[in-house]
Amino acid sequence: MVANMQIVAGIVSGSLLFIGLWQLEMMWLHRSWDLSGFTLPFGRKVPWWFARDLWYSCVIAGYVVLILAK
Repeated sequence: MVANMQIVAGIVSGSLLFIGLWQLEMMWLHRSWDLSGFTLPFGRKVPWWFARDLWYSCVIAGYVVLILAK
């Protein structure tokens, strides 16, 4: 049972890291194009500071899940 939870935690952690890092890259790319804000994947436009904090939070959460699963 513990091994299954660690596998799930690894998948969740990897997904959060992948999503966070990918979206950070997209956010900085869109920022370099001088767009007025960042459009989240589900269509809502937000300020740059909010998008940056959201995606960094995903990266941090990925590491936290990995540490807690250990």
